[in-house]
Amino acid sequence: MNTLQLLSFIAYALVALSALATAAVYSTRKEFMSYHAATVGQSWSEVGDGMQLLVITMMRAMAGGWLAATIAVVVLLLLPFRSGEAWANWTIFAINLTFLAPGIFGIPKIRSRTPGRPPLSPLAAVALTIAGLVLGLAA
Repeated sequence: MNTLQLLSFIAYALVALSALATAAVYSTRKEFMSYHAATVGQSWSEVGDGMQLLVITMMRAMAGGWLAATIAVVVLLLLPFRSGEAWANWTIFAINLTFLAPGIFGIPKIRSRTPGRPPLSPLAAVALTIAGLVLGLAA
């Protein structure tokens, strides 16, 4: 692997690690995050039982999606990407943008319309994903 391929690999690996960490947090939480509370203007205890079940179920589903995408990206990184297969670069790029899309569109809306302040890490992950693609193509 040359230097540009290595830098691309690192950029994609950082996104995968971030997604894995997010999946771990979302899959183990017993209540929603503080920015969720700020967004809806209610604490967890003020939210009805049905809504609590819905939110936790959606958080677990999102965690499952992030985990699945992370596994796919890691397999692609370790096998075809490291072997120099050009299609793997495009596939990793597409997988990352697909699972990052909700954050790309949701975070600005939440930040501009509510007091909620979701983390900006999905936007940073998009930047790393673009860098990974560009570096991989230039390699």
